[in-house]
This record gives sequence, C-alpha cells and structure tokens, in this order.
Amino acid sequence: MIKLENISLYDLLPPNLHGEKEKALATAWDKEYHKVCQLALRASMVFGFVMELDEEMADHLCLSLDIKGYKADLPLDKKRLLIRSALLNYARLGTKAAVEDAVGIIHGGTTVQENWEYGGKPYYFRVAVDAAQEPVPENPVGRLLDTIMEYKNVRSWLQGITVDVIEPGTIHTAALPEVGMSLIVDPYRVKELVTGGTVHPKAIAVAGNYLIIGR
Repeated sequence: MIKLENISLYDLLPPNLHGEKEKALATAWDKEYHKVCQLALRASMVFGFVMELDEEMADHLCLSLDIKGYKADLPLDKKRLLIRSALLNYARLGTKAAVEDAVGIIHGGTTVQENWEYGGKPYYFRVAVDAAQEPVPENPVGRLLDTIMEYKNVRSWLQGITVDVIEPGTIHTAALPEVGMSLIVDPYRVKELVTGGTVHPKAIAVAGNYLIIGR
C-alpha cells in the first residue's frame, strides 16, 4: 500500500518524460504536494471537532488559516462556521457559492443575486440581506462589504447591498357596502349657444334610487 504523502510525481511519469527538466518540475511539485498533505492531515484532526472549539482556539485558527471575513468581535458560532467552511470556500474562491456561503455566515438570510436575476448589467451582482433572520449588527454593510471583496472574483462588480427590514404588524380593514341604482340624465344641449347665469342641478331620491339631472 502506498501512502499519499509518499507519492512522487516523477515516479508516475512515463519513461519518455524522465528527462532532467521533467525531473526538476516533478521535484518542485512534490515539495508543494507534501505541504498540502501535511496540512490536510492536521486539518482533518481539527475540523472534526471544529464546532466544539472554545473562543481562544477559534481565534487562533482563524488567524493561522487566514480565514477571510474573520473579525475578532464575531460570535463564537460564526467563527466556528467560518473555520469549518474555509477549505471548501478556498477551493471555490471567486464563485457565487463561496460569496453566498461566507456572507451567509456573517449574517444569516443573506443571498447573492446575479445580474440576470434582477435585470442588471453583465458582470454585476448585488447582495440582499434579510434582517428578519437575525438582528442587524452595527455597521452591517461595512462588515459584509469586506467579506464580499475578499471572496468575489476580480471581474465581478458589486452593484449594491440591500437590507430588507420587515416589522410584523396587524392591518385592520373594513368595508361598507352601498346598494342602489343611479340614473344620470344628460339633457340635449344646443351647440354654439352662449348663455349666462347660474345653473342649479337638482336630485330626487326615491326609495334608494337616485335620479340626477345633469347641467
């Protein structure tokens, strides 16, 4: 059985690629590959218990792993979630999924809208924050903006951040029906007739039926 950390790229190459240049390239690749293996070994031991980390260890890991979006004043549960999703989000850095996951951890109920979803310009996107999911902290836009800029790709432009504040309430409505019949009589008018004085329209009400004589 061959362990992953003992694999050498040069040993996997076919004989026709066993030149000096290929050997130098494989050796350089092996050094970085072994670093990744060591990181994966250490991470597998830590990430299995990430949701049980205390405040001090969570802060240490966020700084050691250079967790994007990390702030020292974040709640402990959000720090744990950032650590748990760090490797996955680093692998898909620059995608909508990475941005949405990261900003969703910073503030629950946050979604990323692509330009075709709201009729925006190409290469633009916007972020919508649902304040009903959890209380909005002080300066939420600044904190979200820092996280978005760290996770988005270079060619995409943030068009705006919307914060939807929904307050529950009760609306009272009432209706008053009116039953009746209106009859409007428009008498014949002579064209080009100039008159003066005051016209008094009158109305006659009979058993709920209205007769209106026009001017």
